[in-house]
Amino acid sequence: MAETVAEIIVQAKGRPISIGVSGAWGIGKSSMIKLTRSAIAAREDESGKKASDKYVLVDFNAWLYQGYDDARAALMDVIRKAGQGSREQSDRSG
Repeated sequence: MAETVAEIIVQAKGRPISIGVSGAWGIGKSSMIKLTRSAIAAREDESGKKASDKYVLVDFNAWLYQGYDDARAALMDVIRKAGQGSREQSDRSG
């Protein structure tokens, strides 16, 4: 399953996509995300560059924001911070 999700991400060819993972407590959601990250990290593009350098994967644990009036604002903040971190890393490597 993680390989399939990684393939969906790669086939998006840079277009923004969102993939939600939901399920009961203990069913393996976190493991699925970790396996997907590993599957992406193991890939290389045509130039030999690691595929993981091309993507920003954002983790948002909705349980942490349960009861907040505006969980959407919290999600947007997490996405913003992930994007900033990605740009800073790209600036250092590029």
